[in-house]
Formats: sequence, C-alpha cells, structure tokens
Amino acid sequence: MLFRSGLYNLYLRGEFDRERLLCEAPPFEMENLSYKPYPCCRHNHAAIDAVLELMDRHSLRAADIAAVAVGVNGEAFRNVCEPRAIKTQPRNVVDAQFSIPWCVAVALLQRAVPIESLAPEALSDAPTLAMASQVECRQDAAIEKDFGTQVSPAEVRITLKSGASHVLRKDHPRGSP
Repeated sequence: MLFRSGLYNLYLRGEFDRERLLCEAPPFEMENLSYKPYPCCRHNHAAIDAVLELMDRHSLRAADIAAVAVGVNGEAFRNVCEPRAIKTQPRNVVDAQFSIPWCVAVALLQRAVPIESLAPEALSDAPTLAMASQVECRQDAAIEKDFGTQVSPAEVRITLKSGASHVLRKDHPRGSP
C-alpha cells in the first residue's frame, strides 16, 4: 500500500526502484523537519516563544508593558520586520503572517497566537494594533554571526511601565528538530 498510493507515487509518479529504494537509499530526513505550532512565518516563532515564556515566568500583564524589542538575523528582519508601517498595521492575512510586531502583539494580549488572530476581521483590532506599534525589531549582530540565514533565533526584551525589563533569547523555536 505504501508504494501503490503513498509518498513515492505522489512525489516520484511511480518511477522508482523499490528494491534500490529500500536497500540503498540514504536515511530519511523526517527527524530534521520542523513543524509550525503557530499559523505564521517560521521566522516569527522564536520571538513568540520568548514572549510567551517571559509572560509566564514573570506573571506579566499586557497592560503593564511599555515597549518590546526583538532582535533577529538579517534574513528574518527583511522578511518579518520590514517595512515597519506594514508590519505594525497589516493590510491582509499574509502581511500579518509575515509580521513579528503583529504576532508578538497577539501573543502579549492573548497569551497564544490562534489562527483567528490572523483572520481578515482581526486585523482592525485596536488593542492589537496599538501593541504592535510598541514592538521594535532590530538586526542582532550576535544572532547574525551565529545563525546567518537560518530560521532566526530571537532575543526579546520586554520593558514595563515601571522601568523594569526582562530579556530572553530563544535559539530554537518550539517544533524545531
């Protein structure tokens, strides 16, 4: 059954040597795949994980947050942080999916990033738009040096209205091998 209607026929259109595939093929790379626990670009995931962990670890409330700074590599910065006007005020679902400010704002306000937070009707939510405008992204030289163009780690700094701040760097987001 695996060979008649499965993976091999789907991708190889039945043109494979079963014996050679079973005996000589290199190992499968399934263990090296990532899954996405959030419905957005993978470059956003480490920042979301860091925000959620900081919120839980320090019992933070969104109402107490003055600013959020997120450091990522250049690849992520170009894809999910620029241009700032679109990333803080997404025009459509794809803009929101490719926005660290939007996804971090959702995580701060909802302590999750549900798929509904990226629906067209969610993009005009005033509290999320206000929180997204408080999220500043930057290219982090250390992350760039260590990770280059890989899916970016993130360093998140949450600054409270009291002046206190909490920092966490996540090198490997949930769902990575």
